[in-house]
Amino acid sequence: MKIELKWTLILVVLIVICSIITGVVYGALEDKIAENNFETKDNIDITSLLPEADSLKDLDIDIPEDSKIRSVKGAYSNDELKGYLIKVDSEGAYSTISIAIAITNEGKISGIEILSQNETEGLGDKIADDEFTSRFKDKTAKTPLTLVNDETSANDEVQGISGATISAQAVVDGVNAAIEFFNTHLEGGGN
Repeated sequence: MKIELKWTLILVVLIVICSIITGVVYGALEDKIAENNFETKDNIDITSLLPEADSLKDLDIDIPEDSKIRSVKGAYSNDELKGYLIKVDSEGAYSTISIAIAITNEGKISGIEILSQNETEGLGDKIADDEFTSRFKDKTAKTPLTLVNDETSANDEVQGISGATISAQAVVDGVNAAIEFFNTHLEGGGN
């Protein structure tokens, strides 16, 4: 009996140690994992986000390392610049939310797509549903957006999701980071 108890305790201690090591390694690599996941979904159908465009091209733009912005691409129809696809990461309630935001040259959001998220199932994960992402379509990209609980009354407001305020706010924060980048670096087809 003593031997069984001894081996049971040793096994439990090893499992705890391995779990701690796994948690520490994951915590240290979480940003890199999210970045790799973000970059793997480059097969975005630009026509669903910016119907006037048919292709994406990399732009030579410096993005600060501490920025939520992960990449910026020009959205083109033939050789004519129609807008931009800006990818951002934003911290949600339980995960990093990766978002693609399409903004026209005229300063309108033509669409957003949630590329990856791991928010609470049945609540926060509703941010990826068309019912929520469609609320950003045709909103202004001239000023930051505001999340509201009730029906929107202005073009800079987005109605939230009941029970998922933190996740919805994270999406609005990510879109606002793209709006700020658009207004300071891209507006008017600067690149």
